[in-house]
Parts: sequence; C-alpha cells; structure tokens
Amino acid sequence: MNFSNKDRVAHLYHFDESGEFIHDGSMTIRAHMGLPAQSTEIALPKYNKTLERCYFVDGAWVVTSLFIGRFYWDEKAQIHCIHSYPQELPESYSLIEPPKANKGFVVQLVDGKWQQIEDHRGQLIFDCNDCTQYEEVEKVGEIKEGFTLSEPSTLFDEWIDNQWVTNQSNKYIDDFNQVDDTRRDLYNRVCDPFFAEARIKRMQGKEQEAMEVEAQALAARKRIQRENPWPSIPKT
Repeated sequence: MNFSNKDRVAHLYHFDESGEFIHDGSMTIRAHMGLPAQSTEIALPKYNKTLERCYFVDGAWVVTSLFIGRFYWDEKAQIHCIHSYPQELPESYSLIEPPKANKGFVVQLVDGKWQQIEDHRGQLIFDCNDCTQYEEVEKVGEIKEGFTLSEPSTLFDEWIDNQWVTNQSNKYIDDFNQVDDTRRDLYNRVCDPFFAEARIKRMQGKEQEAMEVEAQALAARKRIQRENPWPSIPKT
C-alpha cells in the first residue's frame, strides 16, 4: 500500500467482519497513515438494496442476492437461512417463498418452479388386475400405473370401467364352499359321535336308547344347518 506524505480526504466504503458493506463516508487520512481496518476506497457497484448486498472479497466488491440473513427454500419447500458468505447451497433451491400445499398435495421445486405434487404416502393402493394385492405408497407423486386408491369391497372384485365390480358368481362359489366346509366340520365333531353311540346301543340290543341318541344327532344336524344357511344364488 502506498502512503501519502500529506493529509488527504478520502471517501471510504466500510464493511463488517463478513465483508458486507455497512456504510460509506468521507474522512481525513493523515500523512503516512493507511486506511482504517475493514474499509476501502473502491467504489460500490450499483445494486438492488432490497434484494442484494455487496461483499468485499479478495480486494473487490461482489454483488449477490445470497446474502447473510436471507431465507431460501430447498426443493422440498423446507426453509433455511444463509449464515455466511459465501455459503454452499443445495443444487436446487428458491428464494421465492413456496405457496401453501393443497389438500392431498405437497409443494416441491421442479425445474425452478413451485409445483403441487400428489401426496398419497401412507395410503394403500390396490392392483387393478388382482384386488387381493396391495401395497403402501412411500413416495410423493402419481400412484403406480395399474393400481388404484379405490378399495375393493370384496375379495372377488374386478376392475371394470374404472371401478370395482364384484364377481357374484365367484363370490357365491366361495361362500358356498365355506358353508359346506363349516357344516362338514360340525357334522364330524357334533353329529358323528351321536351316530356312533347309537350304533353301539343298537348292537347291544338297546333299540329305544339308540333311537333317542339318533334323534339328538338329527336335532344337532338341523341346528347346524339352520345356523349355517346356504348363500343365496346370485341373480343372472
């Protein structure tokens, strides 16, 4: 630095410890004296005082919109504050505050613009080709092709014209088989012991007692049938 051998008046631009411009003004520099710390005679460039700041870096002024204290939002609309200059920022960010997300959506930064993105995370989606197959949504965005958020009402629903339609024939067959299995199981556990006992009594010549036991078996059989009726045949 060259020092003057005479007093002189200089217009100085002052900056803080981070290098950010804080104020300017004229002052007398005494002979053989240098400039005060954190000041320069290099004039400020033009800048937008609302949206930009000037930093003195490596002997020159740098105009930036990424100044200390300014907020920015990452691609998932999370707010952050700039704490130093220069500060490394994520590859995708915006200085524009994101809009409020609509119901069932999240706001994300896409190609530099805020967009409403479908958010079905935590919901179940069902395979349109097999209503018994489903999975939970883990990522934002449209649901997988071939799946629907609409929940089937039975295990025999088929995806027809963008809605679940119950295949009544298949449902009837399954309902019938369930009733048949239940009846057979109860016959085996409840009725068969009575019939076996009746046969033994008949072999012992106790016909009257055998008939009474058979009557109990038949009564139990009717109760089982009454409590487990056949399903109604679907209308065609």
